[in-house]
Amino acid sequence: MHNPIYQVDTTTIFNQYQQWFTDYSVTKAAEFLTWQTEVTTALENWIDAQEQDFLAWRQAEEQLYYTGWKDVKTALMHGLKR
Repeated sequence: MHNPIYQVDTTTIFNQYQQWFTDYSVTKAAEFLTWQTEVTTALENWIDAQEQDFLAWRQAEEQLYYTGWKDVKTALMHGLKR
């Protein structure tokens, strides 16, 4: 039990806590934004690389396909001329 005449003033400690919490929150928000930007950039770069790899693979496969059909067409034309 404490004396109602002598109340402990907690304003100073509360204000100190409030300032610490505000500073901490701002710092953590900035750190999160930095992390989020790094992860987003890395993911976008990875996706771009995957797309480029796929396009290169597709072009190579199309070239093989068309070259194969050209060879078949040539062989058929020579066979028919006999």
